Order: sequence, then structure tokens, then C-alpha cells
Amino acid sequence: SAPCYDPNLLVGRDRSKNYKMLQGDTANRPLLNRAVAGEYPPGSTFKVFNALVTLQENAINQHTRFSCQGKDSQPMQCTHAHESPLNVVAAIRESCNPYFRLAFEKYISQYDRPAEGLEIWHGYAEQFGFGQAFKTDVYGQRKGLVPNSAYYDRIYGKNSWRATTIRSLAIGQGEILVTPFQLANYAAIIGNEGHYITPHIVKYIVNTAEGDTIVPYDKTVFETEIDKEHFKIAKNGMREMITKTNSKVFGDIKNVEFCGKTGTVQNAGADHAMFIGFAPKDNPEIAIAVVVENSGFGSTYALPIASLMVESYLTDSIAKRRKWVEKRVLETVTLNQQTDNQTE
Repeated sequence: SAPCYDPNLLVGRDRSKNYKMLQGDTANRPLLNRAVAGEYPPGSTFKVFNALVTLQENAINQHTRFSCQGKDSQPMQCTHAHESPLNVVAAIRESCNPYFRLAFEKYISQYDRPAEGLEIWHGYAEQFGFGQAFKTDVYGQRKGLVPNSAYYDRIYGKNSWRATTIRSLAIGQGEILVTPFQLANYAAIIGNEGHYITPHIVKYIVNTAEGDTIVPYDKTVFETEIDKEHFKIAKNGMREMITKTNSKVFGDIKNVEFCGKTGTVQNAGADHAMFIGFAPKDNPEIAIAVVVENSGFGSTYALPIASLMVESYLTDSIAKRRKWVEKRVLETVTLNQQTDNQTE
């Protein structure tokens, strides 16, 4: 989590004074652990979830195609030109806004009342760990927000909103908020094709006096109600995003089938860069989420950071041919560096 602080500031006689100083830094908020308590719209990383739900609820299938006119698309533009019409795998690969808007609106419109469709959607989101804190040993979690029908009833009035009112949810924008912790677990669920174990830090504790083993978290395997076949479709799209788009520049790891989804998240300031991913594609060993605040496109900063961490974890090194990616990330001016320079 960054911006961070020097832990030595909170040791010794000046710790109270330094704590007040850090607490008073409302611009950088260094005491906020953004990994578990930072709340953000998930942006395009959430398109994979919406693909899974609309597939499961038969609003689309793997062959369903929607047209896209790129930046001329209305009412929701696409960020770039690509093939059209396109299916769900290509839509994940190209991160096509119109595709997911149309799929989401078609899904909600299947029901007599939009509220019914949204409640089902909300239930799936809870199965993926969104909108809640995990019962685990990770301290300081925030729940985020997954809006339900009651939420929109309060804003617009009961039966006074429809699919077009909430279509921003189709691309992970609008009222929804998630934490990076939840996003990493979400990436693990996709990699696992439908299940997760509560994310945790401590595997177990051995009570040496009693000889008992204590597990400080719930080891229950949580299953989603999404069919495995739909996860395989989603994983194909995420793999193609790495291999068949500009993301290949930063995401191509030799001999590793890295799968991912970028996100460029709109907010009050500059866009946040986001990325979720896992590797290898089959029987994955690592899942990851990266959020780089106010930095722009997800493929520009979040993806290269994630790919370097995945490569280092799986291979214990960074390949010589990718040292330029490492150098680029390390030499990028961070908020901490900017703050230090201003202080000096």
C-alpha cells in the first residue's frame, strides 16, 4: 500500500507527535491500508464478472454477438476500434463497453421487474466476495458497496428505474465499490473456475504447549453458482487480452500462460489504473490485483507491475528480455518520491 510511511516514526518519544502528523496528512492518507480498505469502482476488471453472470443466466452465450462502432458508439463509447460484431471472448479481450452494456441490459430486461434481475446479480456478487469483509486474520478490511434494488429504490423511487438507469454497472462504474483485496480474491475465483478459500495471511498456528494446531480463518471452500464452462470462456478472453492486444508488450511472460483484465477507472480526479490476473491459465498458482491511483490506463502501469510480480513469483527472476519493463516501473516517479522531493 502506498503512499506509506517510515515505521520508525512510530517508535520512541516522538511517536505521538508523528502519529498526529501522519493522521493529519489528508492529501496522501499514509495510514490507510489501501490493499484492504481502499474502495474503488472496479472499472473494466468487472466485465469478466458480468460476462459470467449473463452467460449463466442465458442472456448471452459464447456465440452471441453485439455490434460496436468504437468511439462513435452511443450512449456508451468504446475506447478503440476493433472487430465488430464480436462475441464474449473478443469482448473481454477488447474490453468492449457497448458489448457489456447491451449484454447487461438484455439480462436485466429478461425479468418483469428490473429489481428482480438486479437482486440475482447482487447475489452472484456476494458469492464472489464483494460487498463484505472476509472473516479472516486480515485486519482493517472495508466492505465496499454492491448496490441492490433497495439502494436504487431509495434514489429513484420504487419501480421508477430500469436497466438503462443502472447500465454503468455493466462496465464496473457507477455506484459499485470494491477493495484490491476483494479483486485479488475475484481473480483467484476465475482462475479456480468457481471457488475460493477465505484469503488469509497465517496458514496455521501451532500451540507448542498444548500441541494443538489453530487455524485462524475459515477453511471452508466457497463455491459460486456459475458453471465451470463459463469460467473457461472467460479465461480464454483474459488470455487473449494478454496475447492478442497491446497488453502483450508488458504482459508476455515466457513459458507462462498469464491471464488478465485491465481497467481504467473513472473517478473525480485522474483515472485509476487497475489490473486483475492469474497464472498459469490451468491450475494457477498465483492471483493478483493491482491498483495504481490517478495514473491513467490499466495497461500502462497496473499491468506491468502485475506481470513482473507474477514472473518473479513463478520463476524467481525477471528474464533478461523483460529487464526493460522492470527498469521502466522502477524509474517511474511515485507519489512517495514526489512527496519526499517536496519535503526536501
